[in-house]
Amino acid sequence: GAFTLTSPSHEEGAEFGDKYTCAAAGFNGSLLPELHWTPGPSGTKSYAITFIDVTLTTRTPPSDLGYHWVIYDIPANVTSLPEAFMDAASIGAKQNNAYLGPCPNFSGGNANTDTYEFTIYALAEESVTIAGSGTAAAKDAEAKLEASHLAKAKLTGTSDASPPR
Repeated sequence: GAFTLTSPSHEEGAEFGDKYTCAAAGFNGSLLPELHWTPGPSGTKSYAITFIDVTLTTRTPPSDLGYHWVIYDIPANVTSLPEAFMDAASIGAKQNNAYLGPCPNFSGGNANTDTYEFTIYALAEESVTIAGSGTAAAKDAEAKLEASHLAKAKLTGTSDASPPR
């Protein structure tokens, strides 16, 4: 069957709920929505997931601030992450930083509505090497994962969140 990424708490293309963005508890208080994926194709040895503000990364000039999060080296027997998941090491995975949800209006207001993508990659390797940390690591991960994967699937959404004032 098709490789898919879904969430019981977020409908494809919809606006992300406040608790998954900076609107509820600030930029560092955003919670990861629960994620589920179907098993990857034959030969899948691990998974990686990126979370990217594609409005920022595809504009001219592009902004690297759009590269929010990557978790990688997720073992092949793992096919979900619970809501508010934070501890990558608990499942044998690695991440560039804690999940950082949408916050397109970091300085206040709601002028910007950005589009965000969770992308899951099924990989033929048990482990990948990602350079740097923070946004640089998420950007490096996207380039490497796009260049080499068995399958990928996306879950998209929008947000006009700003931090609580």
